[in-house]
Amino acid sequence: MDRTLFFHGCPDPLAIVLGDEIRERNAAWTEAIGPASSLVASFAPEDHAAVRAALAGAASGPVRFEARLAVGGQRGASMRCTLWPAGAETHYLRLDGPMPAAAAPHAAATPAEIARSKEKALLWLFDRMEVALWVIGRDGTILLSEGAALARYGLEPGQLVGQNALQIYPPESQSTKTTVRVLAGESVRSAYAEDEQTWVQECHPLHDENGEVFAQIGLALALSDHAGQMRQAHLLMQIVNSLPLCVWAVRSDGICTLSAGKSLARFGLAPGELVGQNMYDRYAYNPPSLDAFRRALAGESFTSEDDFEGAIWRNSYYSALDGKGDVTGLFAVSEDITERARDERRMREQLALIQAQKQAIDQLVSPVLEVWQGVLVVPLIGEIGSERAAVVTERLLGDVVRHGARFAILDLTGIDVVDTNAAQHMFDIMRGVNLLGCTALVSGIRPSVATTMVSLGIDIPAGRTFSTLAEALRRCMRSVEVRGG
Repeated sequence: MDRTLFFHGCPDPLAIVLGDEIRERNAAWTEAIGPASSLVASFAPEDHAAVRAALAGAASGPVRFEARLAVGGQRGASMRCTLWPAGAETHYLRLDGPMPAAAAPHAAATPAEIARSKEKALLWLFDRMEVALWVIGRDGTILLSEGAALARYGLEPGQLVGQNALQIYPPESQSTKTTVRVLAGESVRSAYAEDEQTWVQECHPLHDENGEVFAQIGLALALSDHAGQMRQAHLLMQIVNSLPLCVWAVRSDGICTLSAGKSLARFGLAPGELVGQNMYDRYAYNPPSLDAFRRALAGESFTSEDDFEGAIWRNSYYSALDGKGDVTGLFAVSEDITERARDERRMREQLALIQAQKQAIDQLVSPVLEVWQGVLVVPLIGEIGSERAAVVTERLLGDVVRHGARFAILDLTGIDVVDTNAAQHMFDIMRGVNLLGCTALVSGIRPSVATTMVSLGIDIPAGRTFSTLAEALRRCMRSVEVRGG
């Protein structure tokens, strides 16, 4: 196993010690201490006893001690050190601080140096971000624990080094679950909340030359200041996934970035299952869907109702815009309205049937009868409303023209009471008939109806009203006979 991979890129001086012999060291150790092969000899003679005591005590667990350096760029400086067992007589040693300048070039780097060096820029940024960086060995031993975000748990950098992560964290904790997965060879990227802290983390396994996982490295960014927004977003997603909808978003290149909603189950899909798929490829068999994508990506927002896989869906499309107003994708909400559409269709059919029946009834109740050549009779029965009056007027005026009628009799025998509106409707019918050159007569007026018409001031010319339909017909026949003679 290539243990030096533990130290790759680490800014802290680290070494692996067998007995008193330094077997392996990282670059920061070499720069700070030099190539000395003896651990004890690396420290001042007056501190040799403290170093040997630490080596003896580290057999049962991590030991922290202070000793002054005898060699290297910080010769004479008192260093805080951590020593922990690595099996048999092997130990890991880390110098916790003060950090030698050679081991922490970013501390003294100028802005120009930071701007030109990826490593120095990353180290400079690392010191200013609330992040935690760690390395955990195959057996669970914490080899590295750094970052300002550790303070959220009341920890100092390096404080957990040498402890076993699989023992200090509960089995059900996010930390333990992630550690087990990564040490099994899986890379993990996730966002989670734990102990009132919210994190975004990325963890990867480290492999030796044989391809075996011997450690994991992880980086976590603290987001607790935004935990409220994250909880709201999580709650919103829970609500969306419980609604009978499909909510989804697509980039301009066709890649799905969001798929949520309970109705996804209609297609055998789980929330998020479409994410990463190319929607142009997935729905290549459905030209209407592709056309809708193109319209939305062209900047159009619209709603359509489409038949899709045996159901009727109402799809509302919207363009996603960046800060400059350019279209970067689309998002849409789809709702299955099959039952609603069927109910609306049934309702329209029923309304059409009712309207047809009403017209049939109007024709039966108020027929236009040609009882004699040039003489039409309209027997009115029941109430006369505006709709019925319009139907009667239209039919009567058409028959007057068609038959060349000279007389049209409105028979009110079947009407007991008329209100103001009904009386006005009858008067309007008579006026329309008169305008066509046909004489309008009224028969069968009852006392109550006559009273209403008088109160309204409706003036029917003399000789146009008759007590019965028979009298009105006799009047028309005499006029027709006289004219014919």
